[in-house]
Amino acid sequence: MLLATIDPGARRYGIRQRKAGVRACVSRAGDLAGLTIMTSSGVTELDDAMIRAFQASAPFLNPPEALVQGDDQLRFAFSFVFYPTPPGKGPVMIIEPSRSTAP
Repeated sequence: MLLATIDPGARRYGIRQRKAGVRACVSRAGDLAGLTIMTSSGVTELDDAMIRAFQASAPFLNPPEALVQGDDQLRFAFSFVFYPTPPGKGPVMIIEPSRSTAP
């Protein structure tokens, strides 16, 4: 829906799958302590929507204690995959945990 709003004729961004990656840092209490775009989707509005979705999800309840690092932070990465859809169909976004979680 977002791409249909910003590029209704698909002339600016075209119709293709887009993938973006984000690295998040969460405090022991579950507060969002940091958020970095690691890979842009190539569409600023999609990247911004990804950031807003993460911010709206905070606080993250019950972060796994075993994953909290020495600085009392939990770091993890996610990939957001945006799939194009035919006109009249709902937008599709799949969120995948990334394989790399290194800081």
